[in-house]
Amino acid sequence: MRRFVIIAGYLCGFIVSTAVCEAAEPLKPLWSVTKSVGAPSHVLYDPDSDAILVSQISGEGDKKDGDGVVSRLDLKGRMQQFDWIAELDAPKGLARAGKSLWISDIDCLRQFDIATATFKRRVEVPGAKFLTGVATDSRGAVYVADMLTSTIHMYQDGKLTAYSSGDNLESPAGLVADKNRLIIAAWGLTTDYTTKVPGRFIALEERKPRSMSKPIGNLYGIVSDGAEGWIGTDFATGRVLHFTEKSEPRELLKLTAGVGGVEYIPAIRLLVVAEVTENRIAAYDLTDELSPKKK
Repeated sequence: MRRFVIIAGYLCGFIVSTAVCEAAEPLKPLWSVTKSVGAPSHVLYDPDSDAILVSQISGEGDKKDGDGVVSRLDLKGRMQQFDWIAELDAPKGLARAGKSLWISDIDCLRQFDIATATFKRRVEVPGAKFLTGVATDSRGAVYVADMLTSTIHMYQDGKLTAYSSGDNLESPAGLVADKNRLIIAAWGLTTDYTTKVPGRFIALEERKPRSMSKPIGNLYGIVSDGAEGWIGTDFATGRVLHFTEKSEPRELLKLTAGVGGVEYIPAIRLLVVAEVTENRIAAYDLTDELSPKKK
């Protein structure tokens, strides 16, 4: 095992380095932005405004300091509004349900009108310690992962419940809804960010977890590839990985340690990556990497 320390005091822990199929040649970003960027955690594409929303911690990931924001960028990486939503603490996961944007913020969920950025609701999550990924399904249910208690909570029809919990969730960090199940990027079981066994990609079907990969890393973000696979991130090593039900994760990108959430826009093959510790947001063209191979 080797120790890694995340700059700015965001996270620290132990990981086991595991091998995946590496990308043949490093991809170069179409664009990257660092100005007015501070510890970006997650990204979300809003098709109505054709904008990229970015949650920015702007400090430490567990501090209630009111410095967190959600910013808006256009598809070329130009900052449209730094403080589109302001006075958050340490915002991380982002998800859309109908006309609402849902944001995880340490120990609560915050709901905003996505067209106007108007605050609508705060949902306290009792016992939560470090809320990360957020996902919504076709029924309007909102799911949020609490990494440090290895729990996934669900909010629906004004009621919050513990949807699934236990060591076999391996400290879920990233979530994405897939029909009647959740796909999880697991950090690796932890209560203090340190891990003895790396996390894996997990399918949660009828509240029962099923492994989709071998133990692979401190997984953090995950998004659908728009077809039959998913793109996930390994926070500790900076790897961006692609996998399907039938294939083991393969490396799409190798960045620096501290890679957070990702968003993928299938129509234009654009991947947007939040690099937490580099204070950077970057976009990559995945046309060659994810297009069907000609026989």
